[in-house]
Amino acid sequence: MPRGMTLLLFGMLFCVSLSFAQGENDNWHFGDHKSISFGNDTVNVLSGSGIDAGECSSTISDAAGDLLFYTNGVTVFNRNHSMMPNGSNLTAWGDVQQGVLAVPIPNSTSYYIFTIGESERGGYEKDLRYSVVDMSLDGSLGDVTDKNIFLDIDVTEKLTGVIHANGNDWWVIYHPYRTNEFKAYLIDQNGLSLSPVVSHVGLIPSSLLVNSSFTGAIKASSNTEWLSCSNRGGFGTLEIFHFDNQTGTVSGTQSRLVQSIYGMEFSPDNSKLYVSSNGGNPVLQFDLEAGSDSLVLSSAQPVSDSSDVYNMVLAPDCKIYFRGTDYYNLGVINEPNYLGTDCDLQFIQLYMGYLGGTGLPNLTKLNYDGTLGCGLYMDVTEGATDNNISIYPNPSNGLLQIQLDRWVSPVKCEITTISGKVVEQFNVLSNTTQIDISNLDDGMYLYRLIADDHQLRTGKLVLIR
Repeated sequence: MPRGMTLLLFGMLFCVSLSFAQGENDNWHFGDHKSISFGNDTVNVLSGSGIDAGECSSTISDAAGDLLFYTNGVTVFNRNHSMMPNGSNLTAWGDVQQGVLAVPIPNSTSYYIFTIGESERGGYEKDLRYSVVDMSLDGSLGDVTDKNIFLDIDVTEKLTGVIHANGNDWWVIYHPYRTNEFKAYLIDQNGLSLSPVVSHVGLIPSSLLVNSSFTGAIKASSNTEWLSCSNRGGFGTLEIFHFDNQTGTVSGTQSRLVQSIYGMEFSPDNSKLYVSSNGGNPVLQFDLEAGSDSLVLSSAQPVSDSSDVYNMVLAPDCKIYFRGTDYYNLGVINEPNYLGTDCDLQFIQLYMGYLGGTGLPNLTKLNYDGTLGCGLYMDVTEGATDNNISIYPNPSNGLLQIQLDRWVSPVKCEITTISGKVVEQFNVLSNTTQIDISNLDDGMYLYRLIADDHQLRTGKLVLIR
């Protein structure tokens, strides 16, 4: 089960409540004073943000989804949208795709802000530094206690953070400039380890244009097993790797050209990788279940018309939001777990007003087991009935009854994981049909009943034995 999910059984009523405390990414601040908030299974466009960010920003909330602070890598704003004490003049360079990242220090009230920014050497030679925010100060609004502490020289704009295998600590991963290195720094309750895990994998510097080896991004899948790395410039290159979140090592050798590559993001069920282009090309979908890494890279298929698409970020509602050429709307991939154009990519879906820049927040990957709660909270009671349809018992011990008071033929039942991956499909052949799901692991699932491409009912299903 994901972190923060609780399962409570209440006597003879056999009622199940499941909650998800994974709200650290529930608030996004980016662009020209723009912000959105995810909660109660909705997305809300908000006003009043203090941020002015071209390409890089980062936001962090607490586990309940309450905003803590946000930053464009230069200024740190508290939840009241005011600059924190000592929260100015951080060193991020604004024209950097992943130029800033906020990461919690486990079991403490403090957070790191990592920045990629200017150095005395100029050009593409940037330094990695970090600052510390203590949320116990300034009346729990936060204070920047340490600022711009040097960590490494000559780094690219590729910076991400993923949860450790223990579900508590963190890895901060970045790519040094003009090397084929990945460095992973461990953050535990004692703070930042100054001895990174170094992996030598991927393309050698001589195979890349100078600016291509600097520009790009690193993205991790929700189960942290996959890393993708983009190298922009020229035709552009996509690399895929595997990450061991126990040891911090990166492995893999596979790459391919992707013209004008820009953004990347993984589906919430870790089965798809999406790659965008700012060269007027379609968004590509890669099937991570195709087999070997080389087969994954050869599985690319377009899922959109040709258009510029920039940053792409997986949201708590299990949709992928992206910046396109429309500077007033965010685009959305509504069903990123689905194969091909069934993923339902829409270039114009969430109106924001003028956005400015091309960036979306750089966020940590929270879900080390790969299961997203998607901000859901619900109660499921055995025998719940609506729309003349009954599905019981719920919770189930492995045998499930589906009763249709008004039988519509044909009816299909899909059982999916909470993140949308289909694990069972059945045809409902009569008014009362029994299906066997005892081969599935105990836990929570979703079900859908579909007839003539019309969704009759969807809901939550608990399997417990």
